[in-house]
Parts: sequence; structure tokens; C-alpha cells
Amino acid sequence: MMLLPRHLRGLSHRFAQILQAVLPGHCGMCGGKTLGVEPLCQQCTKALEKPHEPSCPRCAVPYPTCGNVSWECGMCRTSPPSFDTVITAFSYGPHVKTLLMELKERTRTWPARVLAEALVTQLERSHVNIKNFHALVPVPASTVSFSRRLLNPPAVISDKLSPIIKIPVVKHVLLHKGNVSKQSELSFKDRMNNIRGTFIVRNREKVQGKNVFLVDDVVTTTATVRECARELKKAGASQIVVLAGARA
Repeated sequence: MMLLPRHLRGLSHRFAQILQAVLPGHCGMCGGKTLGVEPLCQQCTKALEKPHEPSCPRCAVPYPTCGNVSWECGMCRTSPPSFDTVITAFSYGPHVKTLLMELKERTRTWPARVLAEALVTQLERSHVNIKNFHALVPVPASTVSFSRRLLNPPAVISDKLSPIIKIPVVKHVLLHKGNVSKQSELSFKDRMNNIRGTFIVRNREKVQGKNVFLVDDVVTTTATVRECARELKKAGASQIVVLAGARA
């Protein structure tokens, strides 16, 4: 149920919902006015960095060239990941970083709605047929991260995405076994070694023979989603597409 502002709570619930929808709200990023229940104003929405083009069709790493480039990057050719492709809502720029920090560090959930809606737009633009997929699997958080934030950003994004694309979130299947060194401080090779064996799959029947959307908030080197996809494939998942809030 929607929590109404105090000055609207004396009105009938339905009328208050209608009134709140047309009254200006406040942008979650700049504090400016928004119309209705939109979390961002038009200016901040337009400022969010769009996915980079061209990019690798497999892992979405940005290419420095312009135009239509269809070949996979060197990393995907020499070390093919277990996922089929990465679809990202945004590129990781300063405005998107601010959006993600609202979710990850200030534990506000409205950015997940922005990310989910942008992911739907990118899915509709892609070659991926949503109707062929059966489950949303969020990348799990470590115990330390979850204890600090009291939420798992990929799970929150999955929860916002699920009712839009009508695909269930499958939780407690992909699990984080323990704590690892901070990934952001490591090279790709060291990240892969650091994270190897970190994830396990339980209740395999929930992904076996299924096409799965693997959901993460940010993809940087792909080390985390590679390891997650590897474990899901070992558990019998058929097709795996990564959905990421942003691609660095």
C-alpha cells in the first residue's frame, strides 16, 4: 500500500492517491519538482548516461570506435563466458553513479524502479525474447555487504523488474558462500581468482533447463557475473542473459 504524505492522510484513500498523482513531487537526485509519482525530474532523467554504443555484443564492454560493430571483444573470444549476452540500463557515468549510490549506500529503493524501467526499454530494443525466459536470479550479496546495507541491490532491482516483465524472482538459489577481498581493487585476472568458488547453487530444479535472467547492479570486469553464470550453467540452466543496472 502506498504511504501517503501526512497532509493527505485525512482524505479518502482513493481520492488521496489521485491527488498525489497530479501534485508535484520531489526529484530524488536534485530535489526539484516532479509531476506525480515520478522519482526523477525530466532534467535528471535525461542526464542519466545511456548505454555505450558500439559495444561487445557478448559482454557489453564499450568499444572506442563509432558505428555498427558486431564482433565480440578479445576477452570474450579467448575466454568465452557462460552467459549469452549482457543488457545494461545505463553506462556508468557520474549521474548514474549518483543514482546507484542512492540505492547502494543510502539504501533507498526508488532508484531500482528507474533501473528496472530502463532495463525493460533496453530489453525491448534487443534481440532477446522476454517470453522465452523463466526466472530472474539476483547476484547474491556477501554477509558483510548485506549486514551493512540491510538490502541486496540486485535483489531490489529484480523485485521492481518482476511485475513489469511478469517473470518471477527466484531467490535462495544462487548463494554467496563467504567473504572475499574487495573486487574493485583487483585486476581482472585477480578478480577471477578471488571470486572462484564463491557462489553455489541450491534447489537446482528451479533453474535446470530454464532460461534465466541474471541480475546485477553494476558490471565492471564481468568477473562476478561470469562466476555466477558458470555455476548456473553447472546447475543445468539453459540460456543466461545478464541484466545490469550499469556497465562500467
